[in-house]
Order: sequence, then C-alpha cells, then structure tokens
Amino acid sequence: MGEVAIIGVGMHPFGKFLEKRLEDFARVAVWDAVEDAGIPPKDIQAAYVANSLGGLVTGQEGIRGQVILRDVGFSGIPIINVENACASGTTALRGAWLEIALG
Repeated sequence: MGEVAIIGVGMHPFGKFLEKRLEDFARVAVWDAVEDAGIPPKDIQAAYVANSLGGLVTGQEGIRGQVILRDVGFSGIPIINVENACASGTTALRGAWLEIALG
C-alpha cells in the first residue's frame, strides 16, 4: 500500500445557522480545504461525502453528495456517499484513505 497524507482541511464555523442549506456548509469547508491543500480543483479525482441526518431533514437520501458537491462546483468525478450515524466522517475518511493507499 502507498503512503497517504492529509494535505488540506476546511471547516464551517460551529453554530446555529437555520437559514443555511447543506450546500452552504459544504461550500465553505470544501473550498477552505482545497485552498489549504494548495492544489488545483481539477486534480481532485474522487470525493467522499459523509452526513448523518441531512437526508431526513432535506428529503434527499440517495444522491446527497452529488447534489451538495454539484452546487459547490464539483461534478464529473466519483462521489461516494457515506452514512454511518456518528461514525460517518470517520468511515468516509477511511474509505478515501484506502482508495488512495491502494493506488
């Protein structure tokens, strides 16, 4: 297996933002991570989207990641949706790590 490194991170501030959509949160986190990594967006070959309750709130269960990332500016790449309750983020990170490590 190859070596894997996390080279960029991004996060929307914590708080209560009832007027915002999932896309609004993602836009901030995704573009902050891309900027932090210092890579061109065209070099991103796949995306993992983890979310626990968003589908219940928005009524969008099947292609949540595709809808969110299309609005953020990403399409035409594999987008993997991860739902694993409180472990969704960790499970998505593990999946991305494995995909990179295996080449």
